[in-house]
Amino acid sequence: MVDGNGLVKVAGALSKPLTKLIEVVERGIGAVGHPLMVVINAHAAGSASLIREGYAHRLKRLKAKHRAELQAAATPPAPALTYGLGADAIDVVFEEAEPSELIATQVMETERQAQRRANIITIAAEAAEQLPPHVTDDPVDDDWTARFFTNAQDVSHEDLQRLWGRLLAAEIGQPGRVPLRTLDILRNITKEEAQVFAKAARMIAAGAFVQYPGSPLPAHELMTLRDAELFEASGHHLTWHEIKEGTDEAEAAKARFGDRFQNRLRAPQPAVQNALAYPSGHVLFVQAANNSFQVDVFTVRPSARPLLELVRGETDLAYLRGVVKYLNSQPFFQAWVREPSG
Repeated sequence: MVDGNGLVKVAGALSKPLTKLIEVVERGIGAVGHPLMVVINAHAAGSASLIREGYAHRLKRLKAKHRAELQAAATPPAPALTYGLGADAIDVVFEEAEPSELIATQVMETERQAQRRANIITIAAEAAEQLPPHVTDDPVDDDWTARFFTNAQDVSHEDLQRLWGRLLAAEIGQPGRVPLRTLDILRNITKEEAQVFAKAARMIAAGAFVQYPGSPLPAHELMTLRDAELFEASGHHLTWHEIKEGTDEAEAAKARFGDRFQNRLRAPQPAVQNALAYPSGHVLFVQAANNSFQVDVFTVRPSARPLLELVRGETDLAYLRGVVKYLNSQPFFQAWVREPSG
């Protein structure tokens, strides 16, 4: 059971990651409360869903109670007037409504704080499901904790709550992993922007997205990611390193393409290359005749990269095939994908 004074007395039965989570939440909002601790202590599957449903029911009952109180305190409506109200009449209206206005103000603040608490506790429950099996002994910075809960308290959409929970779990596992600027970026993104970012994450390697005509990420979605400060404002180019004759890289290219390698890369040597390794283990190799030939890429902002690791799914192989097909249709380029080893 839970002791309402501070950290739960069952802390000894909790894992180290869960105990650290509870400590961080307590520092952020003061008291964790009974519902979260009961669910966590029971190690219930889907704890975030249980917490979310419980708070939705609580808020519904709270609003019904408040509406009844407001109705009881409301001043009977005045007879309908066919002419405008003068200043004196307006004063009378507000004086008569003062008791109900006071109650309405209190209701508004109470419901807002209740919703914020529901949001935070639900996010904490999401974090509990995403915690790593091991956490460091380093404490989470107090300024980071304060900024996190200030930004997260008004997040009520389920998908975004899940993302905030993952972010909290990542920082608890390794304090310093998530910069403060990342919290500010996440505070301002919408559900739709988060969905586009998750889609783009399947096509990103080393923070770079290679754009090509007809790619699965159209121009308007790229603009969305740039406006949300998830991508850099302007595009960049791949940086190259030289392929020297007689090296393993040169021999591998010749073995793969034969005469086509020399015929296609017709510009003066040396040729140049870049390799983009994807989380799935696939590696995209791009070779150009020399540094004069560029491949446009868009890069994820450094402050958004912690989010990238949290939303990334399986690599989009259709996208990779599209990149290769497009680059191989252009003069002075060769591209191919190496499959994961093993």
